Amino acid sequence: MSWDMWMTCFKEGEVATFSCEIAEAAFKPYIMERQGNDWVLNFPDDGSGQVSVGYDEANRNLVNSLGFNRPSSSPYFWNALIDILRQTDTVLYWAGEGAVVARESTIANLPESFIEAIGTPTVTTDIQEIHRMIEKA
Repeated sequence: MSWDMWMTCFKEGEVATFSCEIAEAAFKPYIMERQGNDWVLNFPDDGSGQVSVGYDEANRNLVNSLGFNRPSSSPYFWNALIDILRQTDTVLYWAGEGAVVARESTIANLPESFIEAIGTPTVTTDIQEIHRMIEKA
């Protein structure tokens, strides 16, 4: 079964950007190939995955979102996500209800329509808690 997960940056209720260097630093040891806007990942524990990078149209040094189809179960993958969440005003979310932010201050940047559709994000960096939330969705 295929499922998707997304990470989007918001500032003052609008889609915003963060430095691509943050995403690159989190995933760099695992990027095996770049195909257009996609990064193919391989992890030391034989896990793999793909990240679809939402580059800013005017500046490819900025990113507004990351997409994950069939996210890897590798802890390397999840630790990279947590690194990005901690450094940016991004929210991690998936189909159904549920979303996560690492910083409570990020919630104030989300559009009201996002919270109405997905719910107020949980503030956590605990990977097991995130997995439980996803399983409930």
